[in-house]
Amino acid sequence: MSTLTACDGCGATADLGAGGLCAHCAGSGLTPVGRVEHDLDTLAVVSRPGPGHVHNEDAFFISVAEGLGAVAVVCDGVGSSSAAREAAAAAARTAGRILARGIRGGAAITAELSLGAVEEARTAVAAVTSGAPDPAPLPACTLVSLVWAAGELTVAWVGDSRAYWIGDDSARRLTVDDAVTRAGRGRPLTRWLGADAPAGPAGLETYRPTRHGRVVVCSDGLWTSLSPGGSPTSLSAVLSPSARPLSAARRLADLAVDRGARDDVTVAVLDTGVLTRSS
Repeated sequence: MSTLTACDGCGATADLGAGGLCAHCAGSGLTPVGRVEHDLDTLAVVSRPGPGHVHNEDAFFISVAEGLGAVAVVCDGVGSSSAAREAAAAAARTAGRILARGIRGGAAITAELSLGAVEEARTAVAAVTSGAPDPAPLPACTLVSLVWAAGELTVAWVGDSRAYWIGDDSARRLTVDDAVTRAGRGRPLTRWLGADAPAGPAGLETYRPTRHGRVVVCSDGLWTSLSPGGSPTSLSAVLSPSARPLSAARRLADLAVDRGARDDVTVAVLDTGVLTRSS
């Protein structure tokens, strides 16, 4: 028998059903163990561990408030840190709940809401205990968040998880990596969430689409497997315009692994819907 109650994740009054799943958010998918999929129709996510990984150190939160908007958060535990999986889960859970409850409560200033959610996530990660003997690296993760409300996309980020706009007639990256490229030495992060992270606000971008399109929110396990350098056109080239968000997320996640992704891969895809279609 189903029970109508307030969801602890997004605040919606929801029919949680026998399995305890909220119809409006993916609060149960925050700490995926193996491959996890969650479908909210206009917004879906797929998360899968990298080849040979015992644990998936990515985390996510997605939520849809019908008639009000949608939220997606993707976090990637920093592999060189301790308790990376727990750090990513804490950040995704904290930011996701704030954003989901904000749009459901009618918050109009999504830029302030997004920046505030990142700061709360920063505090949550700093409180994660490493569980490892000193001097182990402190828990750390990246974060990218998306709010779709009132016809506008608001993206906030710290680190190198990304968001892309893939429109009917255009494609663009909405984030700028907080990382530097050094030949033969990988891409060290210049910003992350954690007790030892550099101070400063999250990156922020707003975009008001005029035509139908999708937003792809992902960890670096996706975009590093695409070329050149995870360009927007490399995503749009493999996305079918008619595919539902879950099918699109599956396609991208599986393609990343097929092309040699070494890291965990998490992909959320939002369809902005007919409200922005041109007449």
